Amino acid sequence: MTFDQAEFQVRCEWGLAGLRALGPVSDVVVIVDVLSFTTAIDIATARGGAVFPYPLKGESAASYAESLDAEHAAMVKVLGSKIGPELDAYYTKDMARTEGSLIQIYQSQGADNDRDIAAYAQSVLPQEEQHGKLAESLADSTARQAT
Repeated sequence: MTFDQAEFQVRCEWGLAGLRALGPVSDVVVIVDVLSFTTAIDIATARGGAVFPYPLKGESAASYAESLDAEHAAMVKVLGSKIGPELDAYYTKDMARTEGSLIQIYQSQGADNDRDIAAYAQSVLPQEEQHGKLAESLADSTARQAT
């Protein structure tokens, strides 16, 4: 929505494109953030979270989160706040989720055009599916014990 505002003393714009357009021609730039983002940041940090804002979506955002090992860091933080049966229940639930993700990867690689990759994925998939069932069973069992 960038438009020429050269005749005005106070200029308003929206988003990154607006900032880039007005920044070079302005003495002062004031950024007003939307409340939903700042509220989310406030809640996350008040509960001990670390926030790493990233302005883009899609693959680059996923790569950025992976570079921070964000999923693992979140799990470690949560596990640090739990003890006894509650810790067991959370850990086994996360283990089952991880196994589920791994099974999905092997299933998708089983149809890969590269024969070696497909053969390997198909050879380990039954074992991973068995691990997944055991992880789910263990997660269910520990969840029942935690309550």
